[in-house]
Amino acid sequence: MGLTLGEIARQTQGRVVGDERLRVSRVSRPEDALGPNELVLLLSAEAIARLGDSPARVAFVAEGLGLPPDRLDGAILVGRPRYSLALLLALFAGPPRLAPGVHPSAVVEPSARIGATAAIGPLSYIGEDAVVGEGVRILAQVTVGAGAVIGEGSILHPGVRVGELVRIGSRVTLYPNACIGADGFSFATAEPSGIDSARSSKSVQVETREPRRIPSVGGVVIEDDVEIGAGATVDRGTVGDTRVRRGSKIDNLVLVGHNSLIGEDCLIAGQSGISGSCIIGNRVAMGGQVGIADHMRIGNDVVIAASSGVSQHIPDKSLYIDTPAIPYAKWQERYRGIGRLKRLMQEVRRLGERLRLLERLSGSEGETEATAGSADRGQVSPDR
Repeated sequence: MGLTLGEIARQTQGRVVGDERLRVSRVSRPEDALGPNELVLLLSAEAIARLGDSPARVAFVAEGLGLPPDRLDGAILVGRPRYSLALLLALFAGPPRLAPGVHPSAVVEPSARIGATAAIGPLSYIGEDAVVGEGVRILAQVTVGAGAVIGEGSILHPGVRVGELVRIGSRVTLYPNACIGADGFSFATAEPSGIDSARSSKSVQVETREPRRIPSVGGVVIEDDVEIGAGATVDRGTVGDTRVRRGSKIDNLVLVGHNSLIGEDCLIAGQSGISGSCIIGNRVAMGGQVGIADHMRIGNDVVIAASSGVSQHIPDKSLYIDTPAIPYAKWQERYRGIGRLKRLMQEVRRLGERLRLLERLSGSEGETEATAGSADRGQVSPDR
């Protein structure tokens, strides 16, 4: 049956133009619509241009773009398109389908506690003394270690690995093959290593031999409403917990090192790496492939541009860019300077040519004066 335009508008902070009783079957792009009841997304002028001969008669439109005259039977106008789009698609997305109960091929240890409305998918394993809350959906081939806790309403997609004693909050989403609670990457050598000499003298004086693993005996705490992407890893603490605070969203293939703290409502894009013992403030946004050196402190409300390498602490409300990462204003000044280099080199060449010309002229005039002086000194005055 679908939802009416009026129902959708009330849940997406939009307003209806036209008949709010029209029903929507699904959301699509203008060029993909197959029928008049598909809600097409017109969030840019380019999207309106693609409307063309589409059979769609209802649209989700960004305020200010203008509606094609006599083209639509109804539309929802929204002032903040991307945010309203998030609300819209949530109405049509829905959770993964998995009936409550334990699949016959799953293995659940007798001491584990499973909520009455939880669902355990095929070939999954729930370890001793683990707790799986109400409404949790654990899909196929998921491993939940001994003593781990999965909060109510959380979703663990296929292939997720949750280590022993890891605590997952409520409404957490772990995407395929995320690994929460692996051992941290921490080693030591009996004698001073090349790493030690590089730190102290900025040169490698010794050979590194037989690194010994420092076991991680801490845990991981993932607070409520966190999302962790496919293939991402959060290592357990060496001593104490690695923690991701409420509402943070971590993209695919991100590494969070041992004993690090990720603040609330952070956005960390794919292939970023956060070394051990870092503190990331609240509402920090990192572009893809950002690297954070160990023991760094990143303040609140910081934005770090993609591919930046952070090797210094960053204060609150800063925008950093480049490798090594520097404040954006400093980077912009440096970038403008690079743009001036060609003109500067041309000016240097011109000045060099002028200098050489002046030197030649100066040398020529000196020779003329010297010759004239010698001739004067060699002449005999007629009066003598």
